[in-house]
Amino acid sequence: MGLAVWKATRVLVLVYGLLPDSLLAGTNAGFTAAIDPTEVRGPAVGERIDIAINVEGVVEAKHGLVIARYDSSLFTFIEFTPGDLIEGLVAPSGIPEAVDGGLTEIQSGGTQLSGTPGTDSGLLGTLSFELRSQLPIAGSYISLTQIQ
Repeated sequence: MGLAVWKATRVLVLVYGLLPDSLLAGTNAGFTAAIDPTEVRGPAVGERIDIAINVEGVVEAKHGLVIARYDSSLFTFIEFTPGDLIEGLVAPSGIPEAVDGGLTEIQSGGTQLSGTPGTDSGLLGTLSFELRSQLPIAGSYISLTQIQ
């Protein structure tokens, strides 16, 4: 899924590109994921944009991985904050890396070191970004390309 950010008078549009990777999900094949918000209207430079990642249909989860791509001239990745789905999730900061097309990619998430694995549904975590410069008239987006 992508989160598109538009200039003040434009609506931030979600680009659906996120597909749970059912082939790699193993025990959790068929889980679903949703992001919130799917739109942000007229964000100001310096504003924090928090993207919550909720999942459903989890059989057993001890780790999570979220991959996002964005234009680093417009956005700064701040952090991934674990949610309530996986108790005791340890989530080290990812390191943003340049990828094709002039975008930056962040691989974030975490691993449970002890405790009961997550089941059913809940908040996997929240990706946080900051708008670092004025958006172009055409807008921009943050694209979540993978959730595991």
